[in-house]
Amino acid sequence: MIHRRAYIGSGHGWLVTVNDTCSMHLLNPLTGAQIPLPPVTTLPFVSAHHNSHGQIIEFVVEVPYGANRMRCIFFQKAVLSAVPDVGDNCLIMMICNNWKHLVIGRAGGEAWKCISIYHHYTNIIHRKGKFHTISDTGIVKVWEHDGLFLRPKIIKSNIRYFLNQFMHYLVESLDGNLFLIYKDLYEFGPTNEPKNITYLVFSLDEEEYK
Repeated sequence: MIHRRAYIGSGHGWLVTVNDTCSMHLLNPLTGAQIPLPPVTTLPFVSAHHNSHGQIIEFVVEVPYGANRMRCIFFQKAVLSAVPDVGDNCLIMMICNNWKHLVIGRAGGEAWKCISIYHHYTNIIHRKGKFHTISDTGIVKVWEHDGLFLRPKIIKSNIRYFLNQFMHYLVESLDGNLFLIYKDLYEFGPTNEPKNITYLVFSLDEEEYK
């Protein structure tokens, strides 16, 4: 049932959904059209146990998870590269797992491809034909894509903060500039009064690649 699905991303009028068996689909909420995404068991760090009827009874990502628990903690965020109903050019980049791995797949494709397991990625956006990611250490990468082949570049930054206490977001402004936003994880003050939350906003120079 559609209303029971989890929604982990959207773009170009489509939603990225996960149902109660952890099957993923792109869903157009206006037309009801759906496009399947690759099974998570195609990732090298995910396996599954099946019952005698071939149905998945639990997933294994280092430790076993039931489907509901898996859906709640495994799927972090997903972003589309293009309109999925035009050819086969729609790629989906996803942050998943407790370790916030980065993976990529194709709408209607058969398998996910693991991109990186060495950084904990916290946010993704797609703009100007490229994926942009940020890790929990504040490293911003721009990913040019040619099909499932990706070429990453790091945006140089002289920002120096103790980043572990911040959430990280990438945002595109209305005039097309890229901003990095830090939000303080710690909220001070009584719960029945306004809290003091710190935001740090930086404009990134996209010409400063390395």
